[in-house]
Amino acid sequence: MSNGKRQGQGNAQNGHPSLAWASREAAQCASRCRPQGQRFSQPKASKSHRMSARKAVAHTLARACFSMRRDLVPCAVHQACG
Repeated sequence: MSNGKRQGQGNAQNGHPSLAWASREAAQCASRCRPQGQRFSQPKASKSHRMSARKAVAHTLARACFSMRRDLVPCAVHQACG
């Protein structure tokens, strides 16, 4: 803890375990099949373990899905992975 700042709280839990599993599966498909997902996950995988990179992609996809459902807009691929 540096200067009273909190650390290590981001992406702690992706909701219900079955929802987290589904988002990890979607992240695996996105990072394998979509060029946007590959560009997002490859730098993270090179800096850390590939499973933590996949979990970061899953977290990004879950945030994008939540914002699309909240705003009632159709799916936008560029919103999920840049």
